[in-house]
Amino acid sequence: MVITPNVSDTTPTPGQSFTVNATVKNQGDGASGGTTLRYYRSTDATISSTDTSLGTDPVSGLSPNNSSPESLSTTAPNNPGTYWIGACVDSVSGESSTGNNCSAGVQITVSSIITTAPDLVVITPGVSNATPTPGQSFTITATVKNQGDGASGGTTLRYYRSTDAAISSTDTSLGTDPVSGLSPNNSSPESLSTTAPNNPGTYWIGACVDSVSGESSTGNNCSAGVEIVVSTNPPAQSNSSVGVFRNGTWFLDNGNFTWDGCGSFPNDDLCLVNSFGAPGDLPVAGDWTGTGESAVGVFRNGTWFLDNGNFIWDGCGAFPDNDLCLINTFGAPGDLPVAGDWGQ
Repeated sequence: MVITPNVSDTTPTPGQSFTVNATVKNQGDGASGGTTLRYYRSTDATISSTDTSLGTDPVSGLSPNNSSPESLSTTAPNNPGTYWIGACVDSVSGESSTGNNCSAGVQITVSSIITTAPDLVVITPGVSNATPTPGQSFTITATVKNQGDGASGGTTLRYYRSTDAAISSTDTSLGTDPVSGLSPNNSSPESLSTTAPNNPGTYWIGACVDSVSGESSTGNNCSAGVEIVVSTNPPAQSNSSVGVFRNGTWFLDNGNFTWDGCGSFPNDDLCLVNSFGAPGDLPVAGDWTGTGESAVGVFRNGTWFLDNGNFIWDGCGAFPDNDLCLINTFGAPGDLPVAGDWGQ
């Protein structure tokens, strides 16, 4: 007879290995010859030689009331479900009863395979400057996260510029970043330095991560777009400083609003001694050349003498190679000069 077997795992997954243990006992009063133990898998609790064969074990001859423990390594079937595992021993010569040579079945439940898979997404995209000027550098930041329950392999993050809020691989490529493998729920912050397009307008910046092997979803691999507005270049900015005009000499501050004495400008203040203007002239200052920087000038008896920006009297002539002289064209002796940006 065969004593009821047992298994090392009663809930294996499809294809998983486990061990079947069974004991052959000679419960008769005579010795048995050598025989074979045959293992089976059944779809019901009754084990017989018509069930699915799993393997065999040789069994040596047994004296009365002696036993032989046996075992077999096997694998669970590929189809989930409930099965019974058992064994039958071949009858031997002179055996008193052969109806008890099969064991009872031990139940196993083959469960579905629990699979794990990575799922990469790109979150929290951002830019260091949302209003760059054409050609201005700025930095894109983005984070790749594995929101799946399986580890991901290494991949590539690709940055894009789009003319709409939807980011995809068909948009204008800006660059790439390598991304290392990520364990579940881990993230990798990435960044790229790029430049704004030359054409002013509204754009969207984002990134897409390349899919990896076994990824559960690839429809969420691109980020949302971050809006940037590329504006035209702003006018050059300048800061005014103070100065005085004394008896034909200009004393112009270097911007620290402190008297540093005449010397090397801009470490010292700028002193124009007998170089532009004369005692009795009325001083004026303005951006005569359109460069964004002020130049000096004087108003004398109804005539304007405006410097071309080099702070030296070059004489009247073709401006800006020479200085600009407005003789009897705007103003009269006794007038007070003023200068300003009247709307140009």
